Amino acid sequence: MANLNVLKKDDLAKLLEKDQISCLDEIKTMTRVQMIEKLKVFADSKAVDNAKIESEKAPQGFVVSNDPVVAEKLSNHKTPQVEIQAPTINNSDPAWTDYVMDLLTEDEKYDGFPTCDGLRRVFELLVGEIINVDMDPVQVPDNQNGGRATVKCTIEYMPIDNKGVKSISDVADCYFGNTQQLYSRHASATAATMAEGRCYRKGLRVRTLVREENMAPKGDEAELATELENGENVVTVNQQNTINRVCDRLKIDVVKLIESEPTKGKTLSTLTQQEAQVVLRSLSGYQRPVLQGGKEIPISIMKAGTVIESVVSTDKEKK
Repeated sequence: MANLNVLKKDDLAKLLEKDQISCLDEIKTMTRVQMIEKLKVFADSKAVDNAKIESEKAPQGFVVSNDPVVAEKLSNHKTPQVEIQAPTINNSDPAWTDYVMDLLTEDEKYDGFPTCDGLRRVFELLVGEIINVDMDPVQVPDNQNGGRATVKCTIEYMPIDNKGVKSISDVADCYFGNTQQLYSRHASATAATMAEGRCYRKGLRVRTLVREENMAPKGDEAELATELENGENVVTVNQQNTINRVCDRLKIDVVKLIESEPTKGKTLSTLTQQEAQVVLRSLSGYQRPVLQGGKEIPISIMKAGTVIESVVSTDKEKK
């Protein structure tokens, strides 16, 4: 008989139906573990029947059977015990990780790493049937934690040996420093998938990362992430360029502007991203006409030459 533990539930159902072990209605209500147990009982009884037939043909006093357990049931005579090879590999074998990876399809791997979806399928083949998956958001992303999400995943499952429900849990976090921007934009959802994948690899005891854990920023994105982490969210080059460009157009002195804001005492290059956003919001107000909700630019923050030209122009008009 094929190794039942690696067969899908649909394949197990086909075997039960083919050998007329159970009716179709009963099969529909059975769990994968129950199907495996039913097939094992059927296989044992079939082996006994076959051994009885063979023993009738054999010389008296001998029992013909390839299975020592069956032979023991059919005769009081102590027959030599034949050692049967159990599964050729288990999770303590150095080659176990390779064995699990071989069970994955090509679309269940990415750059050589198993996906969460792939490990979920193999987990049910080798470990047990999943009963429930629960996600607990330990931390949601906000400005104070740098957009970091932390999620705890707990999986309840019925082991293949059917010895009671067990659970396994793990946590994962996601933010711009450990995950590419495409995925860190959805930090909570990505962290949940990462935590679930960690549970499966822990339960399967495989020595590899899940694909979702291996999405660290690369290239320029990695450099920016390092700058942000080491520099307490330092102002980005794009923010600095935008502030300089708008100030030039409005004839505003950048140094005076920053001194007039809550950012007093800082320079443009030492602003944080949040402080740069405050400055940009002020500039946005200065760009709009006052009648449309904009703000009038204070003379105190304008460039010196601009203030002088304005005063001269006003004096000429009075004369």
